[in-house]
Amino acid sequence: MSAVAIAGVGAFSARFPSASAFVAKTHSETPAAASGELLDKHSRRRASDLTKACAEVYREALVQAGFDALEVAAVFGSAVGEASVTIGLLEQLWRGPGMLSPMRFAASVHNAAAGVVSIGTKNTGFTTALGADFDTPAMALLEGIAFALVHDAPVIVVCADEGAPENLVGADEGWEFLATAVALAPPSRASKGAPRISAPTRGAGRAWTTPELPRTLAQNPSVGLLDLIAGLSERDVTSVRLDRGRGHGYAVSITR
Repeated sequence: MSAVAIAGVGAFSARFPSASAFVAKTHSETPAAASGELLDKHSRRRASDLTKACAEVYREALVQAGFDALEVAAVFGSAVGEASVTIGLLEQLWRGPGMLSPMRFAASVHNAAAGVVSIGTKNTGFTTALGADFDTPAMALLEGIAFALVHDAPVIVVCADEGAPENLVGADEGWEFLATAVALAPPSRASKGAPRISAPTRGAGRAWTTPELPRTLAQNPSVGLLDLIAGLSERDVTSVRLDRGRGHGYAVSITR
């Protein structure tokens, strides 16, 4: 399988508002909140924090890449999705009979962010959502790279997970909020000098990961895409692992 080009990147957490801030190690003094300004006012008002963050990194990667917002394909990955909303609905059912909010249910499904972003931007291109536990970044990239090569079309891959709900994940295993994105261009649309990545493969051994990343951020299932963003900024990095030892060891190779 041929490599695809990285045309743009995006990242967001409470510690930094953008991918450029993360690469420059410019941390926010106060916790940041995603604005979701890419979305129309109606969509933004109904969107969860996770969906707003997905829209934020999607926009950052989209602007850098210069892709057509109305047609670009998108892959949204999340290990647990809107878990806190889902757990709240299940607790409401457990406590007794009552009407559940259709709006809250719509926001709890795994493709909620994909739907809100595509509707809010009036996008008519291909959009999908997936989850693969700690291999979510690898599988989302695999889906995006395959689409880009088969259809000779650009794709934006977004991976995001909210802070782990305490009643779902133990305190020592938890993580903080993180959203990430990369814009992929097929070979025919790659700009000269743009770095390229291969499809994820297993058995990469000692592939690189971002050094000195806070534990709670490193444990987020979407951290593999953040490591890729950091690796792209390091000239001597040629292979990046897409999990932190909690997945199956998928990695991508980088050529420049």
